[in-house]
Amino acid sequence: MPDYGVVGCIVEGLDTGKYLRADCVADLGWPEEGPEAKGVMSESQSDSDITVGVCAEWAGDWPAVEEIFERDGRRVD
Repeated sequence: MPDYGVVGCIVEGLDTGKYLRADCVADLGWPEEGPEAKGVMSESQSDSDITVGVCAEWAGDWPAVEEIFERDGRRVD
């Protein structure tokens, strides 16, 4: 089950020690994306608030997010 909007800590793999949140793009309300926007934006940052200096990566859906985690050897708690 996807954990949209939940902040987790990357405990293994790429960016270990940083925090990560995955948001459903349609829920972010970006007007330039339009109402048909789909996908997941994974954002990581060294601060658990994930507000400054965010590194973001887009994926088409939750299974694609899981593929990215596997590719990067990430485990998130």
